[in-house]
Amino acid sequence: MPALDSPVSLLHELESALRRALATASGADASSADPQLRPSASPEHGDFQANGALALAKHSKCNPRELASRAAAALTADSSIAGWLDRAEPAGPGFINLRLSERALGSMLDAFDAPALGVTPSTERHAVVIDLCGVNVAKQMHVGHLRATIIGDTLARVFERLGRKVWRENHLGDWGVPIAMTLARLRRDRVDLDRVTLDDLNTAYRAAQEEPENDESRLTLVKLQSGDAELVRDWNKLIEVTMREVFHVARLLGVKLGPEHSRGESFFRDRLGPVVEAFVSKGLAVEDAGAMVVRFADRERPLLIRKKDGGFLYSTTDLAAVRFRVQELDGSRVVYVVDARQRDHFKDVFDAVRLIGWDVLPDGTRAELTHVGFGAVLGKDRKPLKTRSGENFTLIELLNEAIERGTREVASRAESPEAPTHGMTPAQLAEIG
Repeated sequence: MPALDSPVSLLHELESALRRALATASGADASSADPQLRPSASPEHGDFQANGALALAKHSKCNPRELASRAAAALTADSSIAGWLDRAEPAGPGFINLRLSERALGSMLDAFDAPALGVTPSTERHAVVIDLCGVNVAKQMHVGHLRATIIGDTLARVFERLGRKVWRENHLGDWGVPIAMTLARLRRDRVDLDRVTLDDLNTAYRAAQEEPENDESRLTLVKLQSGDAELVRDWNKLIEVTMREVFHVARLLGVKLGPEHSRGESFFRDRLGPVVEAFVSKGLAVEDAGAMVVRFADRERPLLIRKKDGGFLYSTTDLAAVRFRVQELDGSRVVYVVDARQRDHFKDVFDAVRLIGWDVLPDGTRAELTHVGFGAVLGKDRKPLKTRSGENFTLIELLNEAIERGTREVASRAESPEAPTHGMTPAQLAEIG
C-alpha cells in the first residue's frame, strides 16, 4: 500500500483515482469531473461517499447506477490505491460508498504521530499578510477590536501551521488631523504627558473631535509633519501609552501581537502623494470639483483619493498599504479582518489596486485580496453592547468583567458542598485555589 503523508494526501489520491474510475466506466474524458467525494452521511455504509456518477451519467446519457457500479469495480482494481479500500460499492441511484481499510486508517494515524500532525507543509514561497486589530492611537480599544484581533490571530496561526510566512499587520491610526487635534487639546489643557494615562488621552481625543478643526490644530499638524522635535516626542508618548494597553490586552487574550507587528498610517505618509500621481499619470484618476477620484465601470460610486484642499484620505493610505504589502512584503494573499460595514470601502480599494496593477508580484503572481468582515458585538437587546451606565464598553472593561464573573463562578462552585472533588482532599483543593 502506498505511504500516506496525511489525511489530505489520502483525499487527493482518492479523488484522482475516482476521476480515473469514472473515465474508465463512462468511456469519456472525466479528468475535469468532480467526484464529489464527501464524508459519508451514513457511517454504517462507509467512510466516504462519492456522488460524481450522477452528474456524469446525465452528461454521458447513461444509467447512473450502472455507471457507479462500473466505476466502483474500476476503483477496486486501481493499483495506485491498492490496500487503501476495504470495499467500494454502488448504492442508491448512483452513489459509490467507500470503506477505508484498517491499514489505511493505521497509516493515517502514523502520519499524525509526528510533530507535523499529518499536515503537509505548503510549498508556496510568497507570504500571507493579515491586517488585524487596527487600533487608533489615543483611544481605548472597543469591543469590536475583540473580533478583529481574535479572528485575525486565528487566521494567522492557521497559515503559519500550514508553513506559510505570515505578516501580522496592526494598522495603527497614528497620523493626520485627529491626532493633531488631540495633541493640540492636550497642550491647551497642560496635560503632563510623562504621567498621562490612556483614559486622559481618550478624554482629550473625544473632546477634540467635538470641536471644529481650527488654526491651532492645523498648525499642530504642520509642525508635526515638518518634524518639530517637541511635538514628535509628544506624539511618540501618545503611541507608547496607547500600545501599552494594546499589548496588555493581547497578553490577556493569548494572541501574538507585539511592537514588531505594528505599522501605523504614519509609515505611509510619504507614499500618499506618489499614489495619487501614479493614478493620474496612468489616466485612472480624474478631477471632480477639485478633488481626485477613481471611477469604476460597474458602479456610480467613485473612490476619493485626494480632497479638494489637497489632503489625503483613509483610501489613499489603504492603497499605499496594499501596494506595500504585495510588492514589498511579497504577499500573495492579503487579508483584511475589519468590520463588515467597511465592505464597500474595501471593494473600491481592491478594485482600484487591480486597475493599476499593484496586486501583481514581481514574478507575475496575482495577489488575492480579501476582506473578512464581521458584525457588531451585541447585548441581549440586540443592540451594541453597553455598560450598566449606558456607555459603550471598552475592550479592557469587557475583559475585566469577564474575568471577575468567571472568578466568582469558580469560587462559588468550589465552596458548594455538591462540587466534585475528583478524589482530592480539602487541603489539596485549597493548594490549587
